[in-house]
Amino acid sequence: MRKVFLVAGREFIATVSTKAFIIGLLIMPMFLGVAALVFPRLLNPRNFKTTGEVAIVNPSGKAAEDIRLAFSQERVAERRDALARQVMNQTPEAVRQAVPAERAGQMTAVATAGAADLRLVERPAARTSSVRRRGCSNRVSRNISP
Repeated sequence: MRKVFLVAGREFIATVSTKAFIIGLLIMPMFLGVAALVFPRLLNPRNFKTTGEVAIVNPSGKAAEDIRLAFSQERVAERRDALARQVMNQTPEAVRQAVPAERAGQMTAVATAGAADLRLVERPAARTSSVRRRGCSNRVSRNISP
């Protein structure tokens, strides 16, 4: 039995003294610590606000007004209210009774608070030409520089 413990002890020392074991012993807790600090901050939507530009490339000019109307603040708020009402209608009756009416309004206000700040920009249509791919019958359009 003594020989078994000597062999087991030697194997343990050989494994523990390797570079890979020591690096793993140091890196794994550091990785878990970084993950515990970073991931909650990445997943927290508290201060999330979408801002930016949406480019409209519309050679005919027919769709630009419909797109502007769809992206207007009023229409976005209407869609969010409709979605909040739909969610409230789909909740079980017991949950709806547990939430007072003023709280339901607050929940809708919270849902609409993070509205996107998007600016629509019309861009002129680029000249295009059809280019045939080798061995393929599909047509691909490509921008041509002037």
